[in-house]
Amino acid sequence: MKRQALFCSDAFDAAIVISGVNKFYFTDFVSENSYLLLFKDGKALFFLDKRYTEEAREFFGDGIEVFDITSQNPYEAVKEVLQNNGVRRLGYEDGTVLHSEYEALKTLGAELMPASADIDGLRGIKDENETSRMQRAAEIADAAYLNILKTVREGVTEKDVADEIIYFMRRAGAQGASFDPIVAFNENTSRPHHIYGQKKLVRSSVVTIDIGAVYKGYCSDMTRSFVFGNSAADGYEDVYDAVLSAQTAALEFLAAGKSCQEADFVARGIIAEKGYGGCFTHSLGHSVGLEIHEEPRLSQKSADILKRGNVVTVEPGIYIEGSYGVRIEDMVRIADDGIMNFCKSEKKLLYI
Repeated sequence: MKRQALFCSDAFDAAIVISGVNKFYFTDFVSENSYLLLFKDGKALFFLDKRYTEEAREFFGDGIEVFDITSQNPYEAVKEVLQNNGVRRLGYEDGTVLHSEYEALKTLGAELMPASADIDGLRGIKDENETSRMQRAAEIADAAYLNILKTVREGVTEKDVADEIIYFMRRAGAQGASFDPIVAFNENTSRPHHIYGQKKLVRSSVVTIDIGAVYKGYCSDMTRSFVFGNSAADGYEDVYDAVLSAQTAALEFLAAGKSCQEADFVARGIIAEKGYGGCFTHSLGHSVGLEIHEEPRLSQKSADILKRGNVVTVEPGIYIEGSYGVRIEDMVRIADDGIMNFCKSEKKLLYI
């Protein structure tokens, strides 16, 4: 059980969870201005106001005790429970709490112990339920991309395409997009995080689309680049081949026990060999889960080692300022002997 696994380090007797994403991780329940208290023996208490108490009691049954804090100071209610249970060391989200929250936590009467690294470590390993949700999120994004390939036409704007992607994914069962889609035409593709605008699509354009869906709280992430028309700008095919070669090599390298830093070096080395070493301007990838950017990261700066159950993106890119760029991205789950790739859309260069 996730809640009990948090106490493997024996660094604290109980933990208080404030951030919305971590509360959802441990409970599958969405709420604001609420407090989740976890104990080493698996017991959990949820402090909520009347906006959520009825639904929470129905949702949790006897699994989690629900406290109504509508008319009282929530920290006083938490403090009473901690004292009644003899809690001396309290884990807290040192990586995310606000200063005001930290000052309030200091009034609880227990020694505050950092717990963010423990929580992030748990979240980094996806179980079968989480994997299934991410698989569905990836399937929805794949379908949205295929829909664009079938429906894109001359004269549409980047914003038109982005709006259609979001609308399609919601119709397909997603809660929404896991981030605002990146849709870039022609020279805008040289900007890795281009913000879509009113630029119109014309024949012989190059296009980059970076999209993701959210399904039951979990995200997906995928990027594809293609040509709209029968021909592309000079050198584009060579750049595309370099990026695809780098991504293929990195995907083949990945497995549990492999270095995140070395994975980045594999892709970066191939791009450098092709003559574009200064044009790969970001890291190879990042973990994905309840949030679109999680740990560990496939980066030159990373000291992390991949573990079975990590879900990471593999997204090398080459960006030639003022001309065009290419990025190809898959989201994969790390296994002992390789990967499971969530993304199924074609990666050979398409002319639409």
